[in-house]
Amino acid sequence: MTKPITDPHPIKFKYSRIVRPRISKEEKEKGIIPPDHLKNFKKASARIGKKDGTILPRPIQLYRWWFLFLKLALELEENNVELIVRNPHPKNNNKPKIKIVCVNKKKYKDWDLDQVLKQPFDKWWKNHKFIFVDEKTKVLKSRKDWIDDPNIIHLRVDKRRTTTDLRRDVDQIFGRKNIKSIPRKFQITGKPRPIELQNKYNALIKVMDEDKLTAKQIFKGNFIRKEHHYRKDPDTGKSLYSSTLSKIVTPAKELLLNVCDGHFSTRP
Repeated sequence: MTKPITDPHPIKFKYSRIVRPRISKEEKEKGIIPPDHLKNFKKASARIGKKDGTILPRPIQLYRWWFLFLKLALELEENNVELIVRNPHPKNNNKPKIKIVCVNKKKYKDWDLDQVLKQPFDKWWKNHKFIFVDEKTKVLKSRKDWIDDPNIIHLRVDKRRTTTDLRRDVDQIFGRKNIKSIPRKFQITGKPRPIELQNKYNALIKVMDEDKLTAKQIFKGNFIRKEHHYRKDPDTGKSLYSSTLSKIVTPAKELLLNVCDGHFSTRP
């Protein structure tokens, strides 16, 4: 059993569950098919909607992981869980550093947090993707199409101008009028990779849940993607399961707390 990172421990999860890595060639040959709720993780991570042409600033999979970490945080908060950020050590007077898992409800007002907790991502996304998407550039055929929105600017274009001239005009307008980009309300910061997010998410679930697995069992149980496998001692060749898992769980706890405060994946 791994060292507890929560109080109480273990946690009986109702809504949060691990996301299995891609099935291996051997699993495919054995006919093992992932459940329906995992199939979407095999699709390409798109930024442009095929049906409506909406544009996302970042790949949709990153928003899926934001949603899952937030769901996990909400479930931990519902269970009054305290997160052990740092274990007792002589350097900190043998006192643990503990933080109560608490989601900033005001920050996530537009997310409908009760739905985040109980609904799968795809169902929730249909009614909430407007929070994240950007408007596609298009031609306004009538003044009725104008939108009174501080995020949108309307330009008049002479169709006789060349594309090069138009680009130059736009650059000059934005520069001269000092029109700056408006920061997004929900912005993904840093360069998170889906594979690393999956490892962090699964590691948190498995060190918290009722299975009470050891670090070795977590790695051998196909909960961690192969790209972030356990290290070995260069001298003895012994597998360093616990220390490798710790290097995944420690930043995962920081990520979870960032999500509680409304940030993903790093603090701006």
